[in-house]
Amino acid sequence: MIFRGPLFLALCLLFTPQALADDMPPAGHFIEIDNARIRYVEEGTGPAVLILHGASSNAEDMRLALGDHLDGFRAVYVDRPGLGWSERPDGR
Repeated sequence: MIFRGPLFLALCLLFTPQALADDMPPAGHFIEIDNARIRYVEEGTGPAVLILHGASSNAEDMRLALGDHLDGFRAVYVDRPGLGWSERPDGR
């Protein structure tokens, strides 16, 4: 079944990471790369594991999906540029 119409569009826009960013202050840290603030979150202790999300996702999605599977590791979750709470680099 394909959903169409203004209600479906409104729900999609309402629950995007950027819409959530307007309501929730991001936990974590920011680093500036190519004139863009990139957000990352560090959790746990042990050997470091860098976690990158896919398209149309964010670091919070990965934190929820992986849950306790990274016990014993220092997980570094990154919001890719232009996604989640990270800014898009200038001119791109």
